[in-house]
Amino acid sequence: MLGVDPGFIVCPFRGEYFRLAPQHNQIVNHLIYPIPDPAMPFLGVHLTRMIDGSVDRGPECGARPEA
Repeated sequence: MLGVDPGFIVCPFRGEYFRLAPQHNQIVNHLIYPIPDPAMPFLGVHLTRMIDGSVDRGPECGARPEA
């Protein structure tokens, strides 16, 4: 861009979140994150209790073809 090499490239990913079935909401009382892996620069799939009491799991991500 503008003749300057920024030294990085854009790698598009699509993240998807899933909501746990309501009968399983009680298993999560707070945020749950995986142990970081230095070989994988992503946050990883985690569980998040939402303000309405539901629990989301994600993101699961996969590489997207460039548009």
